[in-house]
Amino acid sequence: MGDENHWGIWKGDILKFGAVFIDFENLYLSLKHKYKEHDILFVKIVEAVIDRLENDLGSTVVVRRNYLPFGAHDYATMADELALDGFKSVHVLAELSKNSADLMLAVDAMETVYTRDNIEVFCIVGGDRDYIPVVAKLKELGKYCVVCSMPGSMSGDLLRFIGEDLYFNPTEMVECILVDPKVVDRKSCSRKGSIPIDDEEVERWRSFVKVAYEMKEKYGNPELWMAPYITLLSERFQNLARKDIRDTIASMEKCGIWKREERESDRANISSYSVLIVDWNHSLIKETLMIE
Repeated sequence: MGDENHWGIWKGDILKFGAVFIDFENLYLSLKHKYKEHDILFVKIVEAVIDRLENDLGSTVVVRRNYLPFGAHDYATMADELALDGFKSVHVLAELSKNSADLMLAVDAMETVYTRDNIEVFCIVGGDRDYIPVVAKLKELGKYCVVCSMPGSMSGDLLRFIGEDLYFNPTEMVECILVDPKVVDRKSCSRKGSIPIDDEEVERWRSFVKVAYEMKEKYGNPELWMAPYITLLSERFQNLARKDIRDTIASMEKCGIWKREERESDRANISSYSVLIVDWNHSLIKETLMIE
């Protein structure tokens, strides 16, 4: 019949297709309030969910939906990241201070049940108690339903109902992501300007530095606005996925090349934005620009 995985579900031929529904604000805000690297962690967690569904349950995820407030321009970059992983953004017509994604998510999940009977596995990325009725209905209809949410955003009632076996707690994975195995020593890295062992990675870092210097010269600003910088890197290095670009930027930060800072915006449609404060005296930067 197959092997039983860590979710307590039998992996076998019966499980073919799956669906993932993301309550964007539930996961994103829980990460943002706790981690500086929240955007990178967000993408990594979603990727881990897909990986577990496909590898543990043998389920190909064919329905991918991401629910976020209409007009939330500061979420646009992350929505683009999810789009590259095949997620369709569903903009909820609600005030930015209110999250009505749970209602739209529940409606779409039920529509999927009745219109796509070949989908056996459902995953809700969100921990609101409001999801109990939809989870109950999915179970009643014989569907497998798993839930992913950070502990601080996970309803105790929903957790009790779904059960520990069907709850994906990404906390342990988050802590692992925050430790970069490519860096030899993080303390000496930021102090002495150490670089990764991988020569290919070093060359990528140098390329990123050159693009940063171009922006500095063009705009006369020693700081880098994160979103335009990533967009320019994506255009220059089309062989790299956006998540690879973000991972590289995060690794460079851990070596003291720059420091990311969140700032509040004075524009009504953007609540915050990210900048990279570059250490132009860093040894790698100085060496790269001398080579150039």
